[in-house]
Amino acid sequence: MTNIMRKVLLISGLLLLKQIAVSAQTPDSLLTILDDKIKNKHVYEELKEQKINELKVEKRELKNNALETYSINRDLYNAYKNYMSDSAIYYLNQNMSIADSLKDISRINETRIASATLFVRLGMYFEARELLEKVKEETLSLQQRLDFFLAYRELYLGLGSYSQNARERHNYWEKARRFDNLMMNITPDTSEEHLRSIEKSLRVKND
Repeated sequence: MTNIMRKVLLISGLLLLKQIAVSAQTPDSLLTILDDKIKNKHVYEELKEQKINELKVEKRELKNNALETYSINRDLYNAYKNYMSDSAIYYLNQNMSIADSLKDISRINETRIASATLFVRLGMYFEARELLEKVKEETLSLQQRLDFFLAYRELYLGLGSYSQNARERHNYWEKARRFDNLMMNITPDTSEEHLRSIEKSLRVKND
């Protein structure tokens, strides 16, 4: 076993222990929640649909309140993003229109980064990169910077995984490592995201 693989296993173990520790400290442990979701999948789906319908009703009752509409659209996006991508994109597009009309740079950044993150997950790498290139890093809040670096990291990991050109793949993964390093610079050493950044960087280095 190489030293890199030992480090990957060590970081993976730390992440697992962190998750177990969190589970043990909360009334509803992670394992219990996962077990409940498996056993009661239909119940969770019904609750999700109920929440989505409530948000839609709340949105219809709003009267020209752009910021509240933006907030509900964001909740609808979060409800749909792992469930129905077309609907998630629809609400992100609505929020982009609202943010543009308000000339609200913070909400424009938030929506562009959220859209790019979703597009990467869907394999829409060109669209994701186009959005991220429009974001000016100096205008981002700390949380937005973290989300921005994460979106870029996942973009380059995805591009590297699909590239058939070894040279290009190496270049993409070098860029992914750069954003890993940027993320590690702004996250606490013991945070889950910091540890995941180390793990992903080591995995890429080993490939």
